[in-house]
Amino acid sequence: MTRKAEMYILGVPNFANYEASASLIRIPNAGGSIEYVCIGEDRLTRVKHTYMFPLRGIHYCLQAFGLESLRQVDWIFTDYARLPRWLNSGPGYRKLEHDYLKINLDYPRQRMVIVDHHDAHAASAFYPSGFEEAAVLVVDALGSELHTQGLYYFKDRAVRVIERGDHWGIGRIYSQVTGAVLPYGPEKGFGKTMGLAPYGKSHPGPVLEFHAHDRGMTSDYSAFTTRSPIPRIVAEEVHQCRDRERVLEPYFARAAYDVQQECERQMVRMGQYAYDKTRCPNLCIAGGVGLNAPSNARILEETPFERLWITPVCSDTGISFGLALWGYFQHVVTRKSPRVSVSMTTAYTGRSYPRAELERLLKEYDIEAKPTSPEEVARFIAAGKIVAWFEGGSEFGPRALGHRSILTDPRDPAIKDRLNAQVKFREGYRPYAPSVLAEKASEWFHLKHPSPFMLLIVEVKAEK
Repeated sequence: MTRKAEMYILGVPNFANYEASASLIRIPNAGGSIEYVCIGEDRLTRVKHTYMFPLRGIHYCLQAFGLESLRQVDWIFTDYARLPRWLNSGPGYRKLEHDYLKINLDYPRQRMVIVDHHDAHAASAFYPSGFEEAAVLVVDALGSELHTQGLYYFKDRAVRVIERGDHWGIGRIYSQVTGAVLPYGPEKGFGKTMGLAPYGKSHPGPVLEFHAHDRGMTSDYSAFTTRSPIPRIVAEEVHQCRDRERVLEPYFARAAYDVQQECERQMVRMGQYAYDKTRCPNLCIAGGVGLNAPSNARILEETPFERLWITPVCSDTGISFGLALWGYFQHVVTRKSPRVSVSMTTAYTGRSYPRAELERLLKEYDIEAKPTSPEEVARFIAAGKIVAWFEGGSEFGPRALGHRSILTDPRDPAIKDRLNAQVKFREGYRPYAPSVLAEKASEWFHLKHPSPFMLLIVEVKAEK
């Protein structure tokens, strides 16, 4: 029997999640670099926050590597909610539907391994970072067994779980304010709350008092809210905005500012705690709170860490990738295994499309098209046009980073309102990110660290 030229490992989430995804990695038998393809299920269903089991994503990943059957995959790694099992791992949305699909998945159960949710987050942060060692912070709303915040130390293939936080966490508090004070569902509102926060800075406050009791990786917010899994705000005199047109009123804008400031305080505190525990100059961050870009920038400014790497899929979208990587480096690899590495210099993990396939789709949907060039597109933008840019494989994660992006001229002071009202159809206060040549970034921003994934928010220099 000839030995396979490579190994395939698939990562899929276990329980229903509004950020479902699938990731397939290919490990070369002779050593070298791990190849991977990753896709969010919402990019295939075209329904944001779909909560669906990633059947389309699994099929997409198999196609990308030319596999015809799921059984050609060597291992599947998945996570769990309350109990480490494949079926009925805990209460959740669409549990029966997911369990039905999992029962009928044509794959041998003995080749499936269940992993802690936060372990997968940590793997997604460290292994592609390029660091030989790092402290890893995992901060999200809820992981396996009600964990909320965790601290790890990775060195090469060795990993140590330093501490896990339980019950309360800043991710849950941010979710509570987003969904119970502001009029946004938690799965759709974190970015809205972060965007609204600066508008509340000038209003009197604070209007929200969190009274956190901090101890290591645990933050006790019992004076403000009850515990998960069904939290409820218990603080007195907290108002609720029931009309989205009122979010810019002083109280609600200030509430967004207050929870944003608490998030930044907690992330800096946990960052300092991580350094004190590890004395390592490198930090990686994963978990949904890692998308809070102002907090990330403050960690760099106010803690001793010298280098910071945050995966572009730090939220649960990246769980599938982390599962596959944790699976290989912590379960599959042996002393005789080939030496392999993995890097993530871009977020473009989707498959590319042949020109013939694109031309067929344009013709099928009667879309007028012609060849163009970056120079011509630049002239369109300078003339005030709005350009939809499509190139190569799609981004993995929530941020548009140049392969599926809307481009326009930032010199037009009215362009933000036009985009929000006529293109994106969203709240007028929502911001957009500037795209700057990396070598010019320090001329425009108070930024001394690379920021390729839109995960650091810093001040613009006054002269700009």
